Amino acid sequence: MTCPNCGNPVENVSVTCPYCGSAAKGKEHQPASFGSVAIKRVNLKQDLPTVEEALRMFDSALSSARYEGVKVLKIIHGYGSTGVGGKIKQALRRKLNRMVAEGALVAAVSGEDHFYDHPIGRRLLHNYNSLKTDSDTKNKNPGVTYVVLSM
Repeated sequence: MTCPNCGNPVENVSVTCPYCGSAAKGKEHQPASFGSVAIKRVNLKQDLPTVEEALRMFDSALSSARYEGVKVLKIIHGYGSTGVGGKIKQALRRKLNRMVAEGALVAAVSGEDHFYDHPIGRRLLHNYNSLKTDSDTKNKNPGVTYVVLSM
């Protein structure tokens, strides 16, 4: 059996994952911890928020992540129904680019960038085992962005 939260192997008899401490049927919002490493998923497209609501949700999730010691956020923002990129995705990526330029974040890796082709992506895969089993790091998913708070 594989932990749904961190992707590490877990014995079938385990109630909690020995790697990240999450329940075997872990919830998407729980951080996966490996010592000082933590990855947290944030779904901004759930309940179809406006752009402003989604950005407020991101700000709140970012504040919580910093408090919890999370190192990487996997932001699920969707791609948009028009086929050219959704408004939430575009607004979030503009905000992330500003934050990276200002030094408030280490990096933002778009889901459509294959992790093995991206220098930060390769470093994240090396440092955080759970990203190796995350389907979005392999499939170039334009509906997600990985936000690196610290390495």
